[in-house]
Amino acid sequence: MLRIFRTIFIQRQVLWHMTIKEWKAKYVNSFLGIWWASITPILVMLAISFVFTKVINIDIDNFPVFSLAGIIPWFFFSTSLSEVTVSFVSKSNLFKQFNFPYEFIPVSVILSNFLNFILGFLFLVLIFYFSNPQVLYVILWLPVIIFAHLIFTVGIGLLFACINIFFRDLSHLLGVLLLFWFWMTPIFYSLEMVPASYRWICLVNPMTIYVELYRDVLFRAVIPSAAHLLLAFSLSLFSLFAGYLIFNKVEHHIVKRI
Repeated sequence: MLRIFRTIFIQRQVLWHMTIKEWKAKYVNSFLGIWWASITPILVMLAISFVFTKVINIDIDNFPVFSLAGIIPWFFFSTSLSEVTVSFVSKSNLFKQFNFPYEFIPVSVILSNFLNFILGFLFLVLIFYFSNPQVLYVILWLPVIIFAHLIFTVGIGLLFACINIFFRDLSHLLGVLLLFWFWMTPIFYSLEMVPASYRWICLVNPMTIYVELYRDVLFRAVIPSAAHLLLAFSLSLFSLFAGYLIFNKVEHHIVKRI
């Protein structure tokens, strides 16, 4: 697994160039450009808040901010997964034009979404501050959580990108999978609201721990527990190990299969 970090460090300029090129392509001929990184989660927050506060009457204080704290990390993860799953296939022309580590294709896709996520988040963090100024005292824990979340996403992304090479139906199933995953993640409800007999479904969902960590800092304004941070980093390393293990096994078959 150390190979991926060594390769990224040695050829970091190549990866950076691919990431920036991928990021710029997102906003070609777009009037609002980078602002969409902030606008989209806010629009989703407003829609969810209307349904769950005006229609269902959910009993959670400051529900818009509560849901936004979960929507932000989910958008980064789901958007990255949607794009990275088809990255080897959609960017097959790059294999004939350049000589570079093949893993840079999925990693650059995820990093471009990560850059988008960070830039958009810089504007959204003001919402959490004005909602609860105590956030300022725990905000330094956020980079730790974001880093763990990024590593987890890279691992899952590598895994899905490799599987899609041999099982192209994955790209068609992904929309349904992400929809199911979204509803099973406590984004617009709390874990305490889930009946005890069904709570295990959320607890085995790896995205739950990341959403809860973001919510600890951005909504509850408390220091995340050491146990939760340890679990998050354990999931991140396991995800990266599994994704890179599969990539190593199929790396020599990528060009043939696409």
